[in-house]
Amino acid sequence: MKTKDNILDFGTYLWVATDTIPYVSHKIYDLKFSLDNNINENDIAFLQYTSGSTGGAKGVMVQHRMLASNCMSCALLTQGLGSLYVYQFSLGVSWLPTFHDMGLIGFHVAPMLIGGTMVYFSPINFIQNPILWLRVMSRFRHVSTGGPPFALDLCCRRVSQKDLQEIDLSGIDIMILGAEPIRVSFMLEFAKRFNSCGFKSKAYMTCYGMAENVLHVSGKWSNKYEPRVLLVDSTMLKNNELGVYRDEACILPNVHQDWPS
Repeated sequence: MKTKDNILDFGTYLWVATDTIPYVSHKIYDLKFSLDNNINENDIAFLQYTSGSTGGAKGVMVQHRMLASNCMSCALLTQGLGSLYVYQFSLGVSWLPTFHDMGLIGFHVAPMLIGGTMVYFSPINFIQNPILWLRVMSRFRHVSTGGPPFALDLCCRRVSQKDLQEIDLSGIDIMILGAEPIRVSFMLEFAKRFNSCGFKSKAYMTCYGMAENVLHVSGKWSNKYEPRVLLVDSTMLKNNELGVYRDEACILPNVHQDWPS
């Protein structure tokens, strides 16, 4: 087969010039999927499997309208910096794998749909050399990033005191934490360790998500408040009530800012 034949085959593909896609507004909920006449907002975009933590993993049928709605839900998390700040006016940095909903939706599909700018590198590279994440973020201002809390602990354990001299984290506006239980100790240790590098604990945003809801379920961020930790009574929580603990045997930590997430 000749090169000419290969080129002609691309004539059947739909081409999208990404540098000419305009920013969308808050009306993304009404977004019409007109890129292809065969696509309807109720069509299934992909199957996304659940974690299986409460039973066997099941495939969730994610429709285009569900995907668009949840992407906007992610974009509206940044109270105080503008409704679409997290994707339109900040630079995203992510090492999260695309086979996980936090990486796929939060750091790939949502910024692509809304018109964001992203810097990506491999999760394998991060695990092998976590300082790479910090070095990349040191090069930019107004950074949005995130990941599971274990990433904070890994950085604290693997980044040496000497390495701190080359790191500048003052440009991080938003550090999204989710995908696993939020350990307060990891957050406190990271903030303490990298305080001299300019990291601000106000950047923390704790979230809860699940594949059954595409990604985002709860969590919000404001640059006006430091994160707070409440000791929640687990007995009351089982009855769908939220209260400060009375018995030390029933303590559960709840991390949030000025409202429960």
